[in-house]
Amino acid sequence: MRSMFPTGFLVLLLVPAGWLRADINNLPAGYSIRIVSSNVTASAISQLAFKPGDLTHVYAARDSQARVTRFDFNPVTGLLSNALMVATNTDHKELIGLGFHGTNLYVTFDYGGSQTVRPGDGRIARYFNPDTNGVYQSRHDFVYGIDKGDHDVDMIKIKGNSLYVGIGASARNGDPARDNIYTMTIARIVDLNQIVSNTNQIGANFKGPVNYLASPAEWINTNGADGQLRYFASGFRNPFGINFDADGDLWVSANGNNDPGFFSDDLLYKKVRLGDQGDFPPPSFGFTNYITGHPVTPFIDLGVSPAVTGFDFISDGPDAGKVLMVEAGASKTNNLGRDLLLIDPNTGSHQQIYQFTTNAPASTMTDCLRDPFGRFLIADYAKGNVWLLTPPLSPPRLNAIVTSNALQLSWPLTGVEYRLEENSSLALTNGWQTSAAAIQINSNTIAAQVAVTNTVRFFRLKK
Repeated sequence: MRSMFPTGFLVLLLVPAGWLRADINNLPAGYSIRIVSSNVTASAISQLAFKPGDLTHVYAARDSQARVTRFDFNPVTGLLSNALMVATNTDHKELIGLGFHGTNLYVTFDYGGSQTVRPGDGRIARYFNPDTNGVYQSRHDFVYGIDKGDHDVDMIKIKGNSLYVGIGASARNGDPARDNIYTMTIARIVDLNQIVSNTNQIGANFKGPVNYLASPAEWINTNGADGQLRYFASGFRNPFGINFDADGDLWVSANGNNDPGFFSDDLLYKKVRLGDQGDFPPPSFGFTNYITGHPVTPFIDLGVSPAVTGFDFISDGPDAGKVLMVEAGASKTNNLGRDLLLIDPNTGSHQQIYQFTTNAPASTMTDCLRDPFGRFLIADYAKGNVWLLTPPLSPPRLNAIVTSNALQLSWPLTGVEYRLEENSSLALTNGWQTSAAAIQINSNTIAAQVAVTNTVRFFRLKK
């Protein structure tokens, strides 16, 4: 996957044998991490996603394997099982990003383009008409011909009816002779409902009848709500990671350049607005920009070549609001990157809380996704591992109401690892037993129903 792997990091390090390390655990108190993919094959994952309302499956874009895999996801243990290919690219083109809107699956494809091969063909496709097993039967490449080059059309994030995607630089250094108005941007489709996908109008190449890529003249018309992909913000060399905070504002992680003479740092941008402009290419390169927007200052400068990738936000507990971000790792310096950072969203202070395998074959960390229960799935593209990180979460509160001769118990999703216990007397400290009540995990709460009897019973949640 060319879009995020740094090359040419020219630093000479003399290191003693055994200096490279694997799995360095600097987790703060209350954090834990474990592998949950031992029962499946999970290599080449470029992005992870949950389908809204589905708490028992997680989907993975499999990049060079040109497919989307659905894994069964155990809400309590986080374990993955029963891999099922639900979408594939029969042309065997890289499938990088994915996201859901309603029942439709959206992905990004690399159909060609590099520093030397022109024109590029980056695409966004919609899969629809899933069968009873959830395997998608129809595909529509409704955006095509994005003139990409050395970097790809990257991760997808969907907020409401709008789709957001990062498009990396065509050239490595942002040279306008090689780049174009589409590259080095965050792009947006304002309203996915405006896209028409009629199976009898889609050609054998999955395209048609309309290309929803705005023309160069229309690209910067940000008022368009006709389903076309248009510019949202610019000035990001390779904006591989994008996500929204609790306020609904966009954050962007962007890979810099590590070519001699054109060094630029990896950056994290906070609250990127419509029309904002990052600092790539920097003025020192002497290049002009295709788009001039409102300059935005990077929130964090992470230096040259750790290769920042996916990130998400802690939603609960003492660290709520903080950012967890992975770094893929430098291609020529194994101990640089390949880690998990914890970032303060106000000050920008950050620390490496975990470093994954730096011994060859080294880890390549691509995505960090919060699950519906406040934990995080972390993908290792190269090693084929998916990890489950649990931050410190608030103790769940057990709520109870009586309706129709039944006691209705409920607690938040963040308490999914707690078990419901009952006791006949608070004086019996050893009388607590796991309740026989059936537990239901719903879209926004966990619930149990207990028949009302004349027997006194006490209930609690225990981890």
